Amino acid sequence: YRKKRLLITSWYMKVLMFVVPIPYLANELGWAGAEIGRQPWIIYKVLRTSEASSLSVPMWQTAATIIGLILLYTVLLAFTLFFLRKIILSGPEGAKE
Repeated sequence: YRKKRLLITSWYMKVLMFVVPIPYLANELGWAGAEIGRQPWIIYKVLRTSEASSLSVPMWQTAATIIGLILLYTVLLAFTLFFLRKIILSGPEGAKE
């Protein structure tokens, strides 16, 4: 970094490519951890299964929400990959000069 060559080294660019999905994984794994964390209340009989489920939300709404989120994240992933590919193929600024 001090020699101002870090941003042009190939190994650093390769590492950065693999770092891109980490925020997405952190978001999803954090959500999964919060949801999985609720289950011990049911397992250790602190909360009944009938009390843990919501009767006011119909099954079709839950399914539609999950399908909608899957579609949304798929579209966001497609756009992200498309633009990342475009940026990567164009190369760093000044490289073609």
